[in-house]
Amino acid sequence: MAIEAPGGLLPSSPVTVPPAISCAKAGARAASGSPPTGAPGPDSDSGSGSGSGSDTQPPHAPHRTPPVRRAAPGQVARPADPPARGSGGPPLAGQAGSGRPGGRVRAGRWAREPGTGGGGGERARRTPKVSIDHRLGLNGLFRARGQNRAGMAMNELISAQSFTRDMVATVGMMQSAHRRRGTTAAALLAATVTAVLAVGCTTTPRGQVDDGRGRTSDGPAPTSPSADPAPAVGSPLAVKIDNAPAARPHTGLDAADVVYAEQVEGGLSRLMAVYATDLPKTIGPVRSARESDLELLRQFQRPTLAFSGAQGKLLPLIDGAPLRVASPKEESKAYFRGTDKATPHNLYLRPERLLSSAPGADALTTGFTYGAAPRGGRAEDSRTVRFPAARFTFDWSEDRRRWLVSMDGSPSVATDGKRVAAATVVVQYVTVRKSEFHDFLGNNTPFTETVGSGTAKVLRDGKVFDAEWKRPAAEDGTVFTTKAGKPLNFAKGQVWVVFAKA
Repeated sequence: MAIEAPGGLLPSSPVTVPPAISCAKAGARAASGSPPTGAPGPDSDSGSGSGSGSDTQPPHAPHRTPPVRRAAPGQVARPADPPARGSGGPPLAGQAGSGRPGGRVRAGRWAREPGTGGGGGERARRTPKVSIDHRLGLNGLFRARGQNRAGMAMNELISAQSFTRDMVATVGMMQSAHRRRGTTAAALLAATVTAVLAVGCTTTPRGQVDDGRGRTSDGPAPTSPSADPAPAVGSPLAVKIDNAPAARPHTGLDAADVVYAEQVEGGLSRLMAVYATDLPKTIGPVRSARESDLELLRQFQRPTLAFSGAQGKLLPLIDGAPLRVASPKEESKAYFRGTDKATPHNLYLRPERLLSSAPGADALTTGFTYGAAPRGGRAEDSRTVRFPAARFTFDWSEDRRRWLVSMDGSPSVATDGKRVAAATVVVQYVTVRKSEFHDFLGNNTPFTETVGSGTAKVLRDGKVFDAEWKRPAAEDGTVFTTKAGKPLNFAKGQVWVVFAKA
């Protein structure tokens, strides 16, 4: 485990906590001034003392101090007296001529006592020789000989009362040229380790999530009884419908309350059918979503969007929008492939597997008003709206009191044989611009701006009315008025809205 502390309190490399070793072995290392295995060796002028607060004899028989002799092979020689700081003297262990193989001895590990040695009338007390019997394995027997220092250090480590004291001693030995800051670093490290052990592993808290309406929330909404309930408005079903010639005839399109026609790549068209008062048994063919759909659907209260898929870069935007995602990935049981058309024009939806019942007319928060036609208007029996590679024609039928729909010059007839017809047709002039998305052929995906204001043509009762539209924000519906500013009512029945380039 590597633990780093900010602010430069620890050495430049991470502090590595060594594996667990026996207390006896650690005591011998502390007595000899050698760092523990796996830890970087400290500098010679940085030390924190032995950590012992007593000079009493340990509870074992004292050992006789052997005479000074040269190191025999396989043995450790007694270290020489350390020189006073800033003066000459015998070399330290690990240096040339020290007589001690490997390792370094820090000056700070030498205890001081009154005397005539160098530095302030003190002399350095020798650290006694410690011999290790390697034949006893990893936890070898330590035989401390000489003065009380070795036994005191070993006894202190054996009886260590907390992990924090051991960590402080380890960090104290690892500090280089930061003696005054060593205690602070050790305390910080000990506090960090203690906090980790006490708290355990934690996960990053979930960040704020944009709900698509300019508001943010920290995770899921509360579910307590005191939480404010959602508005008593149903959620409509919006289905993206393929409008390529190979996808026709459509299924379930005549049951939609509102049908939006928008431009897509290559100048072609695609439909979005919104269902609130009636749910047919089958709807399709279902195709992919576009960026413009997200802005258009924000006028509804968390609608269900049924679509076949979308390009990868658009999917995160769909997931973050205030709607229920209902693609085959999430709702596979609601979709099936038909046998009457080739893929990809044969994906169909069973809406009853998404909604238990139709939400009702109150879910149509479109801003539309229904009622008697306004005064004025001009008689018109046919209107054609052209896209770069598609066109829609609406012919007035006096017998049915409806506008009969044709696409690309062919009558639109549902699979049940019924002619698709609208009670009201709106030709809404909007800004159609390039978006940041492209199809697999490199064609840019147009973005249809439905927030703002502009002009429109409203067809109802065999007449055309000049109108103005206004949608202040994405969560608002679109209000249509006459030139005089009065509400322009729609006829009761299916409404088609064709977004034409202004």
